[in-house]
Amino acid sequence: VAVSSSTEGKAHVWTAALDKPARTVTLTTPVRSLAVTPDGKQLAMGCEDGTVYLHETGTGKEARKLDGHGEWVTALAYS
Repeated sequence: VAVSSSTEGKAHVWTAALDKPARTVTLTTPVRSLAVTPDGKQLAMGCEDGTVYLHETGTGKEARKLDGHGEWVTALAYS
């Protein structure tokens, strides 16, 4: 699984078998950082509004929303 994002609030989930995104997640705020779990099942998106959105890569469904950052979220990592 690979992911890409844009300042238009979109994150694209790619698979090796496709030459186009397998899934697109659209948010209302620009995405500034991305991270994917080691198993490729969850995507974290850090946004300009200080929110981190967690989405399932297979369905695009929001799993959780983390509020409270005072500034843009410019870096994310799973460990």
